[in-house]
Amino acid sequence: MKSSNDIFCIDANIFIFIYKNYPESLIKGLWDRFDSLFKDGQLISHHIVYEEICHDKKKPDELAKWLKNKERYFKKISQRQTEFVPDILKNFPKLINPDSTKDQADPWIIAMIMEEKEIIGNQTNNYIIISNESKTSPNKIPAACSYYDIRHLNLVEFFNYNYWEFAVR
Repeated sequence: MKSSNDIFCIDANIFIFIYKNYPESLIKGLWDRFDSLFKDGQLISHHIVYEEICHDKKKPDELAKWLKNKERYFKKISQRQTEFVPDILKNFPKLINPDSTKDQADPWIIAMIMEEKEIIGNQTNNYIIISNESKTSPNKIPAACSYYDIRHLNLVEFFNYNYWEFAVR
């Protein structure tokens, strides 16, 4: 059930999918709602996600330009996260591509939410990771979320959960 204490953690694949399929010129209200969630403190992500999207400083695309002034909502790697990541990768080694030379956000997103949940203890914040990864794969974010008792929604579930409806212009 939706709560004002919900805090959504968005994976890069969500922003990239929306940017490619729902441009601001077509569905402005969608981007306005994300802006509101950021401002209300209900939308966060990991700094690695930010870097993945905003990597090209010389020629940023429209998504990177939109995110540029939102960097404060993307949490940096902490000592506690570095303690969680080895266990996450031991249990879900395919969350990353070991041959990649770039930082990969998936285990860090899980670790960030584990840390956030640990910090708040018994408070009522409800952390929910939003990604478009397959719920049937035993190697993706949804499986890791289930294992670590973190709620997960895909994009359509996220829209429905928030009662968001959009009209195409």
